[in-house]
Amino acid sequence: MKMKILYSLFLVAIICFCAVIPVFAQDLKEGGLGNATPVITPESTPAPTPRPRVTPVLVPTITSINDVKFDIPWDKQVKDEVVVTQLAKMGIDATTVLLVEDYTPAHPTSQTYLDLKTGQSILTIDSLPHVNLSGEPIMAGWTHFTYGADWTTWANLFTAEVVGTGISITKDGQRCWWNPELYLDGKRIQPIKTKATLIDDSYNPNYRGNTLTWDYQGICTRELRVIEGAIYEKWIFSSDPQGQVIIKHRQGGAHQLNFGFMSDANGMSLPVEVQQNDWEIVEASTFVDPNITYPLYLGASATYYVTHNGVVGKDSTTPYLTWADLIAAAGTIGGEFTGTSGAVISWGTSTTANHYVYLYRSLFFFDTSGLDDGATITGATMSLYGAYGWDELGNTPSLNIYSTTSLSDGGVDKTDYNKITSTAWSATPVTLAAWSTSGYNNWVLNAAGLAGISKTGLTKIGVRESVYDVGAVQPLWAGPGSPWTTVFGIYFLAQGAGFQPKLVVTYTPALPVIVGKEASSITMNSARLNGQISEDGGEPCQIRWGYGNTTKTVGNFNLYDTVTAWGEAEWETGENPYLDVSGLVASTLYYFRVQIKNATGNATSVEFTFTTSDSLFVPTDFVAIPSATSILLSFTKGSGAMYTIIRYSYLSYPLLITDGDLAGNITESSFTHSPLDSGKTVYYSAWAQSGNITSTTYASTLATTLFATTADFTEDAPVMPAGFSQEPDYTAFAGLPGYGGLNSLSDTMGLPRGTTWLIVEFAVMLGLAVAVGLIAGASMGLVASIGVGVAFVIMGGMPSGFLMILGLFALGYGIFKWRSA
Repeated sequence: MKMKILYSLFLVAIICFCAVIPVFAQDLKEGGLGNATPVITPESTPAPTPRPRVTPVLVPTITSINDVKFDIPWDKQVKDEVVVTQLAKMGIDATTVLLVEDYTPAHPTSQTYLDLKTGQSILTIDSLPHVNLSGEPIMAGWTHFTYGADWTTWANLFTAEVVGTGISITKDGQRCWWNPELYLDGKRIQPIKTKATLIDDSYNPNYRGNTLTWDYQGICTRELRVIEGAIYEKWIFSSDPQGQVIIKHRQGGAHQLNFGFMSDANGMSLPVEVQQNDWEIVEASTFVDPNITYPLYLGASATYYVTHNGVVGKDSTTPYLTWADLIAAAGTIGGEFTGTSGAVISWGTSTTANHYVYLYRSLFFFDTSGLDDGATITGATMSLYGAYGWDELGNTPSLNIYSTTSLSDGGVDKTDYNKITSTAWSATPVTLAAWSTSGYNNWVLNAAGLAGISKTGLTKIGVRESVYDVGAVQPLWAGPGSPWTTVFGIYFLAQGAGFQPKLVVTYTPALPVIVGKEASSITMNSARLNGQISEDGGEPCQIRWGYGNTTKTVGNFNLYDTVTAWGEAEWETGENPYLDVSGLVASTLYYFRVQIKNATGNATSVEFTFTTSDSLFVPTDFVAIPSATSILLSFTKGSGAMYTIIRYSYLSYPLLITDGDLAGNITESSFTHSPLDSGKTVYYSAWAQSGNITSTTYASTLATTLFATTADFTEDAPVMPAGFSQEPDYTAFAGLPGYGGLNSLSDTMGLPRGTTWLIVEFAVMLGLAVAVGLIAGASMGLVASIGVGVAFVIMGGMPSGFLMILGLFALGYGIFKWRSA
């Protein structure tokens, strides 16, 4: 019998512990077990200082640049091998280049560097974003850890969730979704498994775990591939499906998919019919074209970045066109590309001599808005990663870059085919013989190209074949039945990290501009010197100040009585630097200027003056507003004062600066004095102070704190509406006998009142269950235990409620066994 009773008591202890532990955890999370909130009473308030900032390493001061070894921190070095190579082509040693500004939400595709040896600034522009709108590094991949979804993206410019075969994307609070269906000759084909399988990227070794795949009965494979800022869907046909293929995307929401583009393994564009702005239809004849190379890719995409690149072309079909007509015709193909493609592709037809079917060109957008408007661009190099290239008939093609008259920033369109001009932006086309298929091919921009770089938005660069397309020279014709004759394969943006198009721009920043502003907060021996940056030249700037008792010209800035050291390179256009100075002489005229410096040079503001005050005046409008445990003091700071010193006493007004106790040394015009006892009269005296000088007179006021009431002990309403067991609101029991006494006991023990009332509530409900079990029988005790547990869930919330059910059920079962025995 004793063992059974002890066993029951042990169960009760376990239940109590499990039921109240969430509350204790919440107490500890909020800073301890006491009821009072600590109040900090300042003895003095320091003068404000400029906001802290993350800043780059300062440019060292050097005497002989050729003898200096630059020790650049690892995290500020150039790590992109492509950029290192491009800098070398520009005559810049990457070991002397310092990272000044990393990727930011405003410029997620570009970094700014400074060549410490030459003073040149460098902007490197990728095609894909590196950080999201919160500044977090983008992680291209899928994860399991989201409730209700099979797969969810890591940090990106959007959030995507996959459930079964459906996907939804949220961007800036707006959603889009699609759940595609595959039909072969009108019959719907279901995937073998509805839930996708996670695999590594099939096209780019730099990605891991970024692709979901479904197998559609061996007819094709669907891939959902996420990279930085984009999702690409591919339906991959490794062989002839032997019928008409229809993809019904079943899309909806605020964003629309980009689709209607199909290609073979060599990037050859294939015909796709789009219906109802949702269906993609590929006829059976497309899959048996003798000129195609499997696998075939039918793609759709959702992109959320500002840069674009893609293919534009003319598909002449019948009647076929002469070479001259093909060059001048309007484009019929254009859009973002989801894989690799040829920048220029042509072949002879099977029916008409010296007539041609296809001609392709390419277009690339780079976000160069990171350049300052006043920057002088000194050089630039564009790079494209080659995928393949050949010519079967003895043509000698080459690729070059050209200007474009495209006005749209929204993406590549078929109308851009005619908008890539013949104005070359590089003097050195890349020939097929020199074409790299295992690295980047580079074009150094000429004067026209440098002039065409935008400093405010997107720089758009076209790519055309220079000998036959731009030169209007008819290439050799292969004869009937010939395959493609000329191909330059380029990796486009969809290929992703390590393969994306790049642009590197070197420039000289504009000189910075700073204007002075009137001094403020002037006292007998202190003041605040102010300035405003009108132009930073496109990079963070350094600031220094000069001030003194005599006027100085711009050239004599260093002769001011006080000249501060150059600060860190942290100031940008539109910001307002300032300097708080002290130790000045009362009733004295002062002069000051401010200088600003970036990599290009420095500039100086006009000179401003101010006169320090000649005397101190005590604060006025000194009033006190009491509560039960604090008094709010407000006043108007006295003229010439830097601080207001407030002393207090419970007996009488302090007459001297050393009388009574210090309430605060205040720079503001209001101050809360706490904690104080309730029902106490407090006498205050306030003096003006500037440096070591204190006013000879003072202002005074008094107030009596209010008497404490029950309301003073009422805590705020619970923040989490999760039930009593999670956020105990003990004020609900205010009408019960002994309410005040139990609260006092709780305060004496240092235990939160809500926790105490939770224990009381638990004990009462537990006692009820035990009493029913002992008086009415074990069966009724079991029913009562379950009922009390359910009631506790309703009143108490989770997880304590579920612990209560389990615990009380165990207790009821124990009583049942005990009574049965």
